[in-house]
Amino acid sequence: QQQQQPTTPTTSSTTLHIMSSRTRLQLELSIFREMKAPQFMPDGRQLVFACQQSLCVLDARTGKVVRERKDAHTIQSLAVAPNGQQLATTAHTTKVWLWNTATLECHSVLRHLKSVFRVAYSADSSVVATAA
Repeated sequence: QQQQQPTTPTTSSTTLHIMSSRTRLQLELSIFREMKAPQFMPDGRQLVFACQQSLCVLDARTGKVVRERKDAHTIQSLAVAPNGQQLATTAHTTKVWLWNTATLECHSVLRHLKSVFRVAYSADSSVVATAA
């Protein structure tokens, strides 16, 4: 008689490594979500990332999600403005969404002629560049 193998839970998870470039100290966190496009906030204490149709802000020291916006679009790419006040997201569509980082509220949607796959901010946070 053949024995059944135990099954592994299918919860999608990501292992996040946060490393200091000076001290080589490392923090390893298991995040029980799919994580896309992680970006540090300018203060270095928080990390923003996309997971499924959510925007999440994580405390980089504890690994706890401190803010989440669940009704975001399917995010493929994101960029955090250097001033830390907004972020931009793309979904391989002709739209770029601009979000307030404190509230995770979308305040603007920019239109492009082609599907956008990358987004970036200028150093002074006043200009958004898109690649399509």
